[in-house]
Amino acid sequence: MVALLWGYLLPLFAGQPRFATERLRGMADVMALEGLDTLAVAADYRSGYTYNGRPLHITTNPWGEVSHIGYRLFDPGLSIVQPSPVYNFLERYLLELDLPSDINRFLRLECDQVHVQGNLGVLASLDGTEEFVIDRRPYLKYRVYWTRGGKELLSLSFNMECQLFMGCITTEQETNLVRDLKRTQPYAVALPDKPVGGELTKADDFYILHGRNYMQDHIRNDLFFRKAGERFVLVEDAGYPLQAISDILLTGQSVRDYNLDVCLDKYGYETEDFTVTWKQWVAFCKEEGCEFFFGVKSRTDEAIVGTFFAVNDQMGYNHMMNVTFPLSLLEGGDGQLAARLYAYIPLHNVSEKYFKFDYKK
Repeated sequence: MVALLWGYLLPLFAGQPRFATERLRGMADVMALEGLDTLAVAADYRSGYTYNGRPLHITTNPWGEVSHIGYRLFDPGLSIVQPSPVYNFLERYLLELDLPSDINRFLRLECDQVHVQGNLGVLASLDGTEEFVIDRRPYLKYRVYWTRGGKELLSLSFNMECQLFMGCITTEQETNLVRDLKRTQPYAVALPDKPVGGELTKADDFYILHGRNYMQDHIRNDLFFRKAGERFVLVEDAGYPLQAISDILLTGQSVRDYNLDVCLDKYGYETEDFTVTWKQWVAFCKEEGCEFFFGVKSRTDEAIVGTFFAVNDQMGYNHMMNVTFPLSLLEGGDGQLAARLYAYIPLHNVSEKYFKFDYKK
């Protein structure tokens, strides 16, 4: 599923390859890779490029930027059977260790807190007959290893740090978030006629599809439905503002595409203001692989204020957004949502003490 459809309309500029991150640009320069400007948009290349005689895996994103460069280590079907961000990270990082650098390999591993058991030279002899295992300690750490015939060939352990996985420092992450969010196009999600995925209970004039909580019980991702004939539809009714706003924020599905004024709280006590739509924000976070939660802080006659969390527990971060939703919007009035965004917060920093406000159902 690709939310960024309009990116297919962007042309590639001959002779000027573009890159999703500065790390990838630097790697391509060091390896003197040619022809990157001719790659197709949103494409996956597992042949045609090599480094030191070993095949490379290169991908481009829907905007025509090179979005991944690494050794070709994994069968593409593996990520379908066992989805994880570690595949691209390992391919890129293990290639980086072999590139010329002012920092030697051992210091780089120590600085990044990547621990190796075995000889990295084994990677060049992998032939696809090995078993690859991913062990994940939630919020904290990964350990991955290759085995053949029950014998462990090589293992690596590393912290669950999104900066490490993305190959970006905090300031570049923030810049890329704004860039990519602004050019993301929303997509429609076809909800089933009958709610699935959790317990469904009846409450007053609507049904509750019970989801999960996040850190405390009042921050949840329950959805609320009403019966329309034989079908179930999400609540989007001014008569049930708490349920309607929760549905809109958690799914991005609404009759209107609400504008969202964002103040991004950035590294170094700086901020950046910009405007997107809520559907863009939901599409962007879904593309990142996030799960959504929402908790209400306060309610007045004018607005509901709460916190929206987009949680990526595979890459160890969340986006936290304090949102003000004017109730008049549910009645077709003018205005927009306002939010303060804190991006890429490491999950290992999050605990119940992290929350400064009481949340209410």
